[in-house]
Amino acid sequence: MPKVRLFFGLAFLLIMLIASQSLASPNIINTPAKGPPKKQLTITGAEFEAFEAVDIFFDLDDLALTVSDSTGQFSATLKVPATAAPGTHWVTAIGRRSGLAAQKAFSVNTNWYQYRYNTSRTGFNPHENVLRVGNVGDLQFLWGYDTAHGIESTPAVVDGRVYVGNYWGQLYCFNAATGGVYSGWPVLASASIMGSPAVYSGRVYIGDEAGQLHCFNAKTGITQTGWPKIIGSPIQSSPVVSGNIIYVGCSNGKVYAYNRTTGAPRPSWPVSTGGAVTASPAVAKGRVFVGSQDKKLYAFNAVGGAKLWDSGTTITDIIDYSTPAVGPNDMVYVGSVDRKLYCFRASTGAKLWDSGENITAQIRCSPAVAKNRVYVGSLDGKLHAFNARTGALLPGWPVTTGGNIYSAPTVANGVVYVGSADGCLYAFDAVSGALLCQWNTGEQILRSSPVVVNGTVYLGTRPVDGAAPHGWMYAFNLDGPPEELAARGLGAPAGPPDPATLVPDYTLTPQ
Repeated sequence: MPKVRLFFGLAFLLIMLIASQSLASPNIINTPAKGPPKKQLTITGAEFEAFEAVDIFFDLDDLALTVSDSTGQFSATLKVPATAAPGTHWVTAIGRRSGLAAQKAFSVNTNWYQYRYNTSRTGFNPHENVLRVGNVGDLQFLWGYDTAHGIESTPAVVDGRVYVGNYWGQLYCFNAATGGVYSGWPVLASASIMGSPAVYSGRVYIGDEAGQLHCFNAKTGITQTGWPKIIGSPIQSSPVVSGNIIYVGCSNGKVYAYNRTTGAPRPSWPVSTGGAVTASPAVAKGRVFVGSQDKKLYAFNAVGGAKLWDSGTTITDIIDYSTPAVGPNDMVYVGSVDRKLYCFRASTGAKLWDSGENITAQIRCSPAVAKNRVYVGSLDGKLHAFNARTGALLPGWPVTTGGNIYSAPTVANGVVYVGSADGCLYAFDAVSGALLCQWNTGEQILRSSPVVVNGTVYLGTRPVDGAAPHGWMYAFNLDGPPEELAARGLGAPAGPPDPATLVPDYTLTPQ
């Protein structure tokens, strides 16, 4: 009798197991769940039929074909299309034989984590796909917020939040879409904020003119354990986060490096230059580059801090607020008050070219590098463009704004944006130099540089001399509701597609 009971018990468990498997639904996971256009995704699936061809769609396009294993599981990769607009998109997996389907949302979103977009400080966003030469003329006011104190800080935009500092030492956190200020913000530094925040792994870093480097929780604004770091000399430089290290320059002529989590100083740091460092460090290929008011550009080992080279007597006046931009082909660019843009070999410090007599006013802003062109503004209101390899002035350039240019240019999707002291945001064709858009803020745009992400331009202003104190944070995007943008091919899909309507690409071969 016990054997009979055991037999029926095992049979019952087997039946329940088979039933549970038959009731299980196909499912997929996207890794990561969000990212910019061109991001590579890994899609893993389960509960499909065994040894079945499975098509992987991104929205309506069949981009990959894979085959499930004996348990109905699979793994495949695809690249997010370069044209995928910001917003929610859908990955769909469909079994060719069974018709079993599963869907998962993927959020297309580009972040601007720190000053000049990346650690190389290029000022180039390669993922922008909404604003372009053909439509940037439709740029319209989205929102504005008066912080009541001038803004020379360039914003960072991360996961739908905009971070920016002002003269009063306030660090704000705005909703990127609405301009609403998040609860717990602004937080207060110890003095004026002139540099730009860096956001990394849930933390936001900023320096102030009291010589303190702060670290706040990026959501709550709470000061993190081990911070701030008391340097004691004004910080106008913007910090840069590279891996597990945060670097920042200081008016005492030194560059400091800390563990970005604990705040512990890095061994052999700080390193010294011979003059004040008002520009920000750039980090690329194991080197830290920084300009100094001692008229030199320096390169240090990013780990040990050893000086690799300096530019010697090549540059004839101070480097003031011009952050070096490290481009491709082992080249680094920096501007000087001596009215020249310089290009050096990044690995050795050998001078490759300078702009000669093409620029007739001081350079006090950072260059931008994109698609074999380098752009820089000058204090006569002109924006210049040179061949990044040869230094030749490009046809159609320079172009002219109505005021001094302290704001660094930003390049995205064939458009170069720059702010001017005349209070206007300008957009030019990055190739021809043709003026595409001019938007007057009514104040001054000095060191705050345009940030272009997800079809929106963000920028800070300061009051005209003698005017009442203001400090506006602005956002501009294309005019029109989401449904209009979608009709123009600029928006994300309204919802998940019906798997039954998706058409397989029979030319694909299994991964």
